[in-house]
Amino acid sequence: MATRTRKPAGARRDEIVEKAIEAFAAVGFQEASFQRIADALGVSQSAVLHHFRSKEALLEEALKRIVAHNHELVQQTLKPKDDALTILRKHFAANLEWAVDFRPEAQIILMLYAMAGHSPALGAFYQLVVGRGRERVVGLVAAAVRERTFRADTPVDEIGVALHDMLVGAIIAVICLPQNAAEFRRTRKRWEEAFAVWLRTKTSPAR
Repeated sequence: MATRTRKPAGARRDEIVEKAIEAFAAVGFQEASFQRIADALGVSQSAVLHHFRSKEALLEEALKRIVAHNHELVQQTLKPKDDALTILRKHFAANLEWAVDFRPEAQIILMLYAMAGHSPALGAFYQLVVGRGRERVVGLVAAAVRERTFRADTPVDEIGVALHDMLVGAIIAVICLPQNAAEFRRTRKRWEEAFAVWLRTKTSPAR
């Protein structure tokens, strides 16, 4: 008789998170039951509960991996020679590409925004994600001002926060569209053109 091989705990945990991301994106947090995730993996519900004692804990782990994957994809677009303004442009473009190419992940980030006001744990994680995202953009704006490629008539933190929030709005707009490649491209093009026009008004040499 063939013996059943048991997967390492880390591998099983990774599989659970992957299936949870699929389930959360497909049917939402409430309907993505442990049983649904277990069925997708062909294991018992108790096998899922062994790794995650609550759906909130599973969602938080999924969010951590999504944020890490997003950061990795953005970093891959950058080159050592890029100045701060180029990095800022690439940051925006890569995030929109991520929202298009990894729609389920972007949908779950939107889920976090929607649920943050109802869950203290998710609210804290939301503040962490948003805070880091804003710090990243504020830092790039400040660096571009130092490099004299960006003119700041108002405090750089205000500009950076506004730009970050504009990007979040663009991502939400993209993932709420019908899943149609042509419509995605049109939306992305409109956003990139609007952002480029805004930047041109801000990139005369800093005083």
